[in-house]
Amino acid sequence: MRKQKLLLISTNFKKSPKPTLEFTMQCQLTTQRKKKSRKQGSSLPNKRNIRKLERE
Repeated sequence: MRKQKLLLISTNFKKSPKPTLEFTMQCQLTTQRKKKSRKQGSSLPNKRNIRKLERE
């Protein structure tokens, strides 16, 4: 799903040298979503954090 979206965006970008307003808005939305998901992910204990906790 994510790969398809990225491919679509890249093809659109190649076709139009000047990105449309809609395209830029879409990019901003996707980046915001990514940032949110990253923040949520960081709160979850990943392998590195688990190892650190085990050492302490």
